[in-house]
Amino acid sequence: MAITEVLRATAAENDRLLKIMSETNYAPSAFVQSSNYVATLKTDIMAQEKLLRDTKATIAREEAEHKSYQTSHVKRLAYRLGGKSEKFEQQASKEEQDWVEAVQRGFEVQKKLDLLNQNLAEATKTSAEMGTVAATYKQAEAQLDSLYRSVFEGPTPDIPEEDQREAAVCQASLEYNRAENNVEKEKQAKKLLTEALKFLHHSGLDIRSARSSASTWGGTNTYKDVAEASSLKRVKEKVNRAEMLVMQANRMEPQVGDIGGVVLAQNNFVSNVLFNTASADMKKFENIKQSQESILETENELAGMIEATKDRLEVAEVATSEAKQALQERRLLLQQIRAEAYQQAAKGELVPAVPDGPPPSYQPPSYQE
Repeated sequence: MAITEVLRATAAENDRLLKIMSETNYAPSAFVQSSNYVATLKTDIMAQEKLLRDTKATIAREEAEHKSYQTSHVKRLAYRLGGKSEKFEQQASKEEQDWVEAVQRGFEVQKKLDLLNQNLAEATKTSAEMGTVAATYKQAEAQLDSLYRSVFEGPTPDIPEEDQREAAVCQASLEYNRAENNVEKEKQAKKLLTEALKFLHHSGLDIRSARSSASTWGGTNTYKDVAEASSLKRVKEKVNRAEMLVMQANRMEPQVGDIGGVVLAQNNFVSNVLFNTASADMKKFENIKQSQESILETENELAGMIEATKDRLEVAEVATSEAKQALQERRLLLQQIRAEAYQQAAKGELVPAVPDGPPPSYQPPSYQE
């Protein structure tokens, strides 16, 4: 079937889908905005609920102090005997005022929380409605893409520039997917490195504990030896875990580098007990100190690697945004030329190309003898 016939046969479906998209093209961006607003409201509500709990605790405390002054005959008598009845009344009045102010703050906090919940209910409803419209737009867009693939896929010499624009969209799509993959790669690397830094930080706390338990004067202290051995064991486990996470990040993103070579203090509990001398203790103490310094140095190095990963992530996100914009623009250009092809076919203006002859508008020159 000639392209002109295909265009005429699918023109009604094309018009229907374009009409839906033109009526709903506001929805995707509006849905994103409404979803962000809902998320912001939920965060605000959580903060306001915490403030309300704190305010209620303050009210309870102020009320208790107020009542203690109202009902405490001992305090009243003590102030009276000291000739300070007026001061007692002032203090009692102050406690009552503090309680009243706390109650007032509670009302205000509750009122704001009620308003936030009301706004959230309305925003959630609006967001759901926008989501439905956005889904309608996305569905029509997907159906239009499917229709255009079935109609225009492959060479279309009858439609000038369509093949070139289709190729441009394919290239832009590849670049966008590549950019998105880079973002996900850097995000995952950042997550792994951040987790590794946590393990390394905790290993630093454990090595500090081991150092505080280490003796430098000889003699046996079984409790300290056990604590030291336990701390050093945890250090080794956490450093190994950190190194494993960094290796995983390195496999994902070779620019991450490596943190190998962390110095680990060795510990032999039996030897510590049987051959405990001042010289041995001093050597062990120095080993632990060296390990602590190595862990701190590696921790700083890892923090730098995380910052470098964040920088790469920012660059990748910018590149992804630009690639997405380029893809959208090229898709729009392709969609325009395809829409024009439908219009030309409807008007009878789309003239098939003639592979082995001059173009349809070509007029041979007239020769005069």
